[in-house]
Amino acid sequence: MSMFRKTGIFFFLLVWPALLVFVAHPILFGNPVDWYSQHVVIGKTLRDTMIASHSLAPDFVPQLFGGTNFYALSYYGALRPDIVFSSLFAQIDFVSILSTYAVFLMGLGSISAYVFLKQNRFSGPVCLVLSLMLPCSTIFFQSHRQIMFVSYIPFLFGMLTGIDHMIEKKKCTLFILCGTFVVLHSFYFAPASFLGCILYFTYKKGWKTHWKPFLFGFAFIIAITAMLWLPTGLYLLENNRPSAPVDLFSLFRPDRKLTGLLYGRYGCGQPLLAWISLVFSLFLKKTRKLAMILLVLFLFPVCWYVLSGFLYARTKALLPMLPLVVLLEASTLKNLKKDAALFLVPVALLWPLLAIRNSIVWWDAGICLLVMLIGTDQRKTIPLLLVPALMIWHAQNPSDSYLDSLPETGEMTAWTRAHPGTTLALMNQNDLVNETFGLQAYRASGYSSIYPARYNTYIFDMLKNNIPINNRTAILDSLNPFYLWTRSIDTVRSEKVPYGYKKESGTLSHNGSVLPRFWVTYDWMSEKEMDSLSFPDSLQAVVETPSVSGAERSASPFTSRWRKENLPSLDQAVTKRKKVSYDDLHLDPERIYVLEMDIENTTPDQPVVIDVCGMRNKLSSASSVYYNHNTHFTYFLSGEMTSVPLTADFRSGSYVVKNTVWHSIDARLFEQRLRHIQPVTVRETSSRWTIEASLEKDGILCTPFAMQNGFSIEVDGRKVPVERINQTFAGCALSKGNHTIEIRFEAPGKKAGIILSVSGLAGCVLWIRRKRK
Repeated sequence: MSMFRKTGIFFFLLVWPALLVFVAHPILFGNPVDWYSQHVVIGKTLRDTMIASHSLAPDFVPQLFGGTNFYALSYYGALRPDIVFSSLFAQIDFVSILSTYAVFLMGLGSISAYVFLKQNRFSGPVCLVLSLMLPCSTIFFQSHRQIMFVSYIPFLFGMLTGIDHMIEKKKCTLFILCGTFVVLHSFYFAPASFLGCILYFTYKKGWKTHWKPFLFGFAFIIAITAMLWLPTGLYLLENNRPSAPVDLFSLFRPDRKLTGLLYGRYGCGQPLLAWISLVFSLFLKKTRKLAMILLVLFLFPVCWYVLSGFLYARTKALLPMLPLVVLLEASTLKNLKKDAALFLVPVALLWPLLAIRNSIVWWDAGICLLVMLIGTDQRKTIPLLLVPALMIWHAQNPSDSYLDSLPETGEMTAWTRAHPGTTLALMNQNDLVNETFGLQAYRASGYSSIYPARYNTYIFDMLKNNIPINNRTAILDSLNPFYLWTRSIDTVRSEKVPYGYKKESGTLSHNGSVLPRFWVTYDWMSEKEMDSLSFPDSLQAVVETPSVSGAERSASPFTSRWRKENLPSLDQAVTKRKKVSYDDLHLDPERIYVLEMDIENTTPDQPVVIDVCGMRNKLSSASSVYYNHNTHFTYFLSGEMTSVPLTADFRSGSYVVKNTVWHSIDARLFEQRLRHIQPVTVRETSSRWTIEASLEKDGILCTPFAMQNGFSIEVDGRKVPVERINQTFAGCALSKGNHTIEIRFEAPGKKAGIILSVSGLAGCVLWIRRKRK
């Protein structure tokens, strides 16, 4: 093939995804679900943190979750090229960078697939058509929804091509380079990607072969990327995420709809050609073992469960097998003859035609039959396979799968610029849960797939924040006044003004009397006493007498100030939607009211949703991947909510509300508490804090940071134990007098990871140079 023709093919493959985007004509190449709230906003936060710390490997992000390890966010591509590029060109809008990079990766994936197939000596038309089909699969949908699900695919094809180079030319450079980019783009999918490489290597060389270069290549990939996976892995071990409930029987029940292989957005999204290829490959000696392994992976959910790290059984774990499926598709188009197709294709189509219920499958089957029976060696018939691929692309990406506009942030951007360092809460704006407005605002909220477990427990189990969505992974802002005050939230954007806040402009309210981010308390109790308190007494104790892990006794006695209220019971059985309103309750605006109720869901496969005065609680269905266990609903009423009728909206379902109980407490406890704490002076950087404190007597320094491995505290140059405040936050004991306190955070494993990465890179260069000699 001439260089001119090859360049033309590569250019066409590169722009092919852009043509698909042009035809789809979205306002934004982004999805309404998660794309902005996680991939755009967290990407910007990663970039801004790198710029602020002057490092590609910062330690800490003070602006999210009240302050968290930088590697809590690495799942979203901390060292991905687009994020690194954006840190060098911060003036370019990150939305544009992310969207452009996503489209570029799809084009690069098509080119990589074409090179891989040509390396395996398939005909030009087969290579071209299958490469064009690739972006029409689930890759297109996930590129504008969860980019890390597919961003590594071009480099996985590159790894497989690198294996061919390793076998034929004794060169490992391409394999190591592409493997490094696989890990940097999506370490979550790296193990399954490496499994795909092992399967391909044995497909080419068999199990009884010389594994040394292959294993050396893997070792260098792991070493070079250690600066990412080592600190991330240690953070994962520290914050062990609970797995979803699993039905063991269902794990071993074959997936008759082939959701991991055909049509689905969260599988490989392939047409029927993929299934026919897996079946036909069983009859070829060279491809039989590979086809059998892939069939087992696609049919049995237990394989998805293992590849997902034992978190859940989801077909997205099979995406790294896509290059091997494409390989078998090419092999089938090359080897399937008319006579064999006449019998095999109709038989193979029986299963999907009977099991799958959609309009595409029949068109897809008809085109497959036509192409196979006419002959797959015909240049004019092969392009017909693009038709079902384009039908899948069209079905997976309807107009409502694209975001119409970006969230309105003008008011908040102006506020944070005028008030840098504000701590901000945005109600009912889940798409802005991670927004820090260029690191100008601190957020007690946060939504990341890898979350700080201790902080999560504090928010939902101690403060009893309402859970309005299917999971409790996302820490969303709440009008719970105890959350607002204890998390130092001075600015709230909400239609309703909470107690203690005054309306500033539009929907913004401000409170200048919230708890400081750093402070000293002279009142505390032991953790043992805190554990002995029941809710809501424990909530009062969090404010007035915080618990200290190292305290053997309490410094102050605890006296409950809660009052049980005789207010309407909401106990009832619900089968259809019901709204109730109480107009004459006459709630005291100077008190905070807490409503509790137990939920018994008699149809666990359906969710339970109840809104009280606009505050939502939800019990997710038992089959939900992220089941939230929210069987005890808690609501807080304060401020403006006490002066309007009490409304409750019981959504349809089949559940029982029982054990309704009301409590109230004087809302002025926050103001009273402020008179008994000692303010301090703080100088901050991204991972180091210098605090000047002058104490009248022995006390406890409290910080806004949840306890995490990596914190160290020095008082007047002497290292002291890090105490756990309110079972969650980092702090330390201080004696009477003037003190200078240094708090540092070093991400565990980061330094070792950098050393290993540098050593691995140097060793790799020396090894490659030695092999060339």
